[in-house]
Amino acid sequence: MAACFFPIYAMLTPVLGAELTPLVVIFIILFLIIALGNAVPMVFNNFNLVYFTAAIGFYSVFYGIAAVTKTPYALVPETLKMVVVMIVGGVFFTGGTLLFIQKAIPKLMAPKGPSATHGM
Repeated sequence: MAACFFPIYAMLTPVLGAELTPLVVIFIILFLIIALGNAVPMVFNNFNLVYFTAAIGFYSVFYGIAAVTKTPYALVPETLKMVVVMIVGGVFFTGGTLLFIQKAIPKLMAPKGPSATHGM
C-alpha cells in the first residue's frame, strides 16, 4: 500500500492539488485498513496499519531529503533521528500513561465524603 501511495499521489496531484492529495489518499488507505479489517483480516489488519505508517514515514523522509539535499546518503541521519524520536516519545508516552494510571486514577476513583448507607 505504501508503494502504491506515491504513484497515486503523482496521478491525483494535478487534479486535487498538492495539499489535498495526500490527505485523500491516506484517508482512503486507512479507511480500507480499518473498514475491511473484519472482512479480510489476512490483508487488512493492525500490523498492516503499523507497517503502512512506518513505510510512509520512511518514504516521505527519503523523498523530502533527496529533493532538498540532492545527496543519496542523507537518509541515514534522518532515519536515526526518526528512530530516536520514536523511542524517546514512546518512553515518555508509556511512562506518562503508567504514571497517570498509578497516581491519578486512584485519586479520581476514591470516595469523597462520608458514606450514604448509614449502617444499612
